[in-house]
Amino acid sequence: MTEREQHQFESDAEDARVGHGGSGLSAFLPEASAAVDRRQVPAIDRRSVASHEAGHAVSARLLGLPVASATTAYLADLGVWGCTWADMERATVPVGDLVDQLAQLLPPDDRNTFAAEIQNLHHQTIMLLAGPICERMMTGNRLAGSEHDEQEAAHLARVVCRSPTPAVIESYLAFAGAEAFALLFEHRPQVEAVAELLEMHGTISGDDVDVAMAASNPGQ
Repeated sequence: MTEREQHQFESDAEDARVGHGGSGLSAFLPEASAAVDRRQVPAIDRRSVASHEAGHAVSARLLGLPVASATTAYLADLGVWGCTWADMERATVPVGDLVDQLAQLLPPDDRNTFAAEIQNLHHQTIMLLAGPICERMMTGNRLAGSEHDEQEAAHLARVVCRSPTPAVIESYLAFAGAEAFALLFEHRPQVEAVAELLEMHGTISGDDVDVAMAASNPGQ
């Protein structure tokens, strides 16, 4: 990224923070509404869930991360509505456990060796935050029950930042949230196309995501 592009990004991110009436990560991830709960309401707002999962799926593909499938269905084993998978089989190991294992492998003075892995974790953090940010962007509110996205992002942030300090983690997550917001805003037609597909069919494949994104962005 050039110095000019970096300056423009920082300016856009700051505008986004101001536009959301807050600062830090809370500017992008407002508290979930207690009026509607993903875990308890059968007649769930499908548009909110579709927008949330579209945020995960589209940001993942734009960042070069794999997407196997996405759904707005209720997952009884997880107790939530909606999920986006990188693999056809859902992972059973909590993200926090995986992060702890990876943290033990990171050398104290040779971060360059793990540059690709750190970048991948950064992209995963953006993808996690993109779900609730997209839901807010597309519907104006956020349903309860998706707080695990921020929790998993915070676990990844511990490794990316190599610091357990809350202030450092919060600053990094705010930056990742700004990147997620900018990514979704720039590619909103693709996000809307995938959200509409999810709302219509409920469950779609990674190939469906790619086709919808390509069709909504014919100039690329």
